[in-house]
Amino acid sequence: MNFTEEVLSLNGEPFYNFVERQCGNVARKIVQIQDISSVDSLLDIGDVLAFVQLDSEELIPLKKKAGIFLNDGRFILKKGLVYKVEKFLKILRTLNQEYLTSLDHHNSNNSSDLIVPEYLLKKFPFIQTLIVYSKLIVDCKYDVTFVNIILNNMIRNLITEEKGFRYETIVRQFATSLYILGGRTAYEFVRLNIPALLPSVQIIQAYIAASDNHLTDGLFNYDGILKYFNMNQSTLG
Repeated sequence: MNFTEEVLSLNGEPFYNFVERQCGNVARKIVQIQDISSVDSLLDIGDVLAFVQLDSEELIPLKKKAGIFLNDGRFILKKGLVYKVEKFLKILRTLNQEYLTSLDHHNSNNSSDLIVPEYLLKKFPFIQTLIVYSKLIVDCKYDVTFVNIILNNMIRNLITEEKGFRYETIVRQFATSLYILGGRTAYEFVRLNIPALLPSVQIIQAYIAASDNHLTDGLFNYDGILKYFNMNQSTLG
């Protein structure tokens, strides 16, 4: 697989055709059924094959094409499909990282001492706040790592076409938490009022569906909870 940066902006039917050429028709169906319609959303979601593991009668026809059912009831994905999809995603992530690195490098090479006109400061007073913020950041007694990532990600998206928006992992995690805790209405309110900050609802829903941390009403997932606490160095009483 030898891709160029142009594939990062693919969406809709060209995107689905691209997935089919690289990974086959089954992979295309798996992506389509999740409403993943662009390379951007594909990279944001990550493990697209996790969706096929969900226990749903509607997925049985697709499961029969993507894997096999064992006699004990377990479902196993075909190794070839897993290999092609994982290799495909790995190459896309590498290409995306190279693109972001080259973009940052280009911006740094073009940077110089900047004089901000007074009329701009009056129109956008937050610019002056950002300048003061950048001077104080080194000596700040608070951990502002998250704030830096949020601002950098948002501003980088604002200077990019919307179909080329990218979201850092920590931004996706924050967006997921906001969606779960605040609900769709609160999430959309924040997303629409702060452009380029949060992914679309469709991306977040697909990201949650592809997560390993599935919860079932009435079922206590002890192993999953224990794994979560161990990852966060916490104790489960």
